[in-house]
Amino acid sequence: MQTSIDHAPGGSHVGVASMRLTQALSRHAYGIGIGLSLLIGLLIRGWYIISSDFPLHDGGLFYVMVEDLLANGFQVPATTSFNHDTIPFAYSPLAFYAAAALHALSGMSLADVFRVMPLAATTLTVVAFWRFAETMLGRTATVVAATAAFAIIPRTFLWNIMGGGLTRSLGFLFALLALLALYRFYTVSAWRHAATALAWSVLTVLVHIGTIPFLVFSSVLFLAFYGRHRTALMGSLAIAAGTALLTAPWWVSVLATHGAETFIAAQATGGSLFSSGEIRHRVVGQLARLGVAAWTGGTTAEPLYPLLGSLGLVGVLAAFTRERIVLPVWWVVILVLDSRQGLTFATVPMAMLAGIAITDIVVPTLERTRRFARTSNDSLSWVTKGVLAFIALYAIGSALLNSPAYSSDLRLLSSLRPEERQAMQWVARTVPTDARFVVIPESDWTHWGASRNAEWFPALANRVSVNTVQGTEWSPRPTFTHRLAAYTALMPCASRLASCLDEWAATTGLHFTHVYIPQPSYPPKLQHLRCCEALIESLDADARYERVYDGPGAVIFAKRAP
Repeated sequence: MQTSIDHAPGGSHVGVASMRLTQALSRHAYGIGIGLSLLIGLLIRGWYIISSDFPLHDGGLFYVMVEDLLANGFQVPATTSFNHDTIPFAYSPLAFYAAAALHALSGMSLADVFRVMPLAATTLTVVAFWRFAETMLGRTATVVAATAAFAIIPRTFLWNIMGGGLTRSLGFLFALLALLALYRFYTVSAWRHAATALAWSVLTVLVHIGTIPFLVFSSVLFLAFYGRHRTALMGSLAIAAGTALLTAPWWVSVLATHGAETFIAAQATGGSLFSSGEIRHRVVGQLARLGVAAWTGGTTAEPLYPLLGSLGLVGVLAAFTRERIVLPVWWVVILVLDSRQGLTFATVPMAMLAGIAITDIVVPTLERTRRFARTSNDSLSWVTKGVLAFIALYAIGSALLNSPAYSSDLRLLSSLRPEERQAMQWVARTVPTDARFVVIPESDWTHWGASRNAEWFPALANRVSVNTVQGTEWSPRPTFTHRLAAYTALMPCASRLASCLDEWAATTGLHFTHVYIPQPSYPPKLQHLRCCEALIESLDADARYERVYDGPGAVIFAKRAP
């Protein structure tokens, strides 16, 4: 069995401890360790899915696009009906076809499809990561530790297990498989791996356009490290040309229908260190968090102390000494070149580095305590076993803490409650179709992507939300920037009076006939999270407004006729 140690003359303490760990793993079966890691990943992701009967967080835009595809007889329409906004249907379509087909063939509701497909894809991504780590690091204890870390780190599944993860999860999965095939091609020069890389690259492009930059710059990095030979260069060019050719039916049709500005506009929500000043500030912030040992967990989404993220940083030291420098370089490159999903993609090198830290630094350090532990020479000390068990239990427990009481992105992993959906369905049944709603942001999140009510309202209520941002990134450039500015300007109104809405409407030029104020139920300890009490009282006292719905999920006001 291949090991992860360096055989220094005479044997180092690190080497002996790592060998002992690998030998212990051999006796208890490498397959069992990997199997447990995969099972843990499935259970963590499955726990979030079964805790709700509706897609987690976002996905309203994609939900409507799948409905549009079904209504159009499985032919991509020119625009989507989402929010009655004539948004170009230019998104990579393969995931929508898969969801529509699963719904049509199985009879499963679309809501369940948007729960099951992200769960399956994020779980398979853990499997893909294991194969990737095994190929790069060898069949060692390090691979088991890295796979367990990847299975547990919340950022690996946070945005991919949501309803909107229908496309994101498949993009991550296919891109990882494409990079694995490329690594094999560059290192063994077998053209069958180039063909495999081509297939996965095509699938990546056809399911999630936002994953393409990650696949491209990671491929270039791998080429620089492992492919400095003629076969690798020629194969890379062939893969790139083949991917462009095989995906042409999609992107050529989009160019013919909507023009290049559609793809240009879609980049408004992404970028790199070399993009606009706002994006550059965001990227610099991500990099700064890497240099702080006790940061708040923003890079891994661990709600308590980011133990696994810290182990990843520790692993950087071992990577430099053990000729695995590509991993920390890859980590930094991802954060520099992808401001939108970089934190998610960076979990791949981060988890490998965490595994290296555990087996090459943590275990050897702990094994120095063997003189205090009564154990045989060929097994790990009880101190080491206890610390490893603590790391695993702490990380698993942390990954399941999605309560709003914790300031972590994990609190996004909740869905619209039944009473909230009932309020939107009441709108669909009762309110005139020409109504225009302003949906008050329901939380303290400043990013428009975190407003689940603003995205699901047009899908479930089938009425216009004048401040919903989702989808407008595919519209002509000014549309997105104006809608984003309107959404941001509306946020303070949640804690102010009715006059705030008047000022907002005058400033943005957006006309509305109804005000939708989400009122999700909270347990007694979290009642302080309820918003908009002053706004509701002010609208009640304002003769221009009439309360037309007062349910547990929302309060709705209609403007009275002049």
